[in-house]
Amino acid sequence: MFCRECGKQISNNASVCPGCGVSAGKGSNFCPACASELEPSSEFCVKCGTKILVATRSKLAAGLLGIFLGSWGIHRFYLGYINIGIIQIVVTFITCGIGGLWGFIEGILILCGNTITTDADGNPLNE
Repeated sequence: MFCRECGKQISNNASVCPGCGVSAGKGSNFCPACASELEPSSEFCVKCGTKILVATRSKLAAGLLGIFLGSWGIHRFYLGYINIGIIQIVVTFITCGIGGLWGFIEGILILCGNTITTDADGNPLNE
């Protein structure tokens, strides 16, 4: 794997690039598969054809939606997890609101970065 910020080769298990200090998976300058320089806002690498994952949704927005509207599954709809969002609504109704704690806790975990770190398409969440 290659750093998306500086293009140096890094271990697949690395959480931070030793060359530039950027978190693994962050950056948009180089292809993580072949280290070729990327065109700005490109979806695919021109050299190897690898799909470039682009962060489009905010971690802060998802977390706050989970905390304040989590009982309605709004944070899950925002991230593209439609089925789980519907399940959260049903659980909230069946438990007379107690199931809303599920969304509240998920909102906190999203902000902490422990559980949900990508949207339904597999794109990482923006900091």
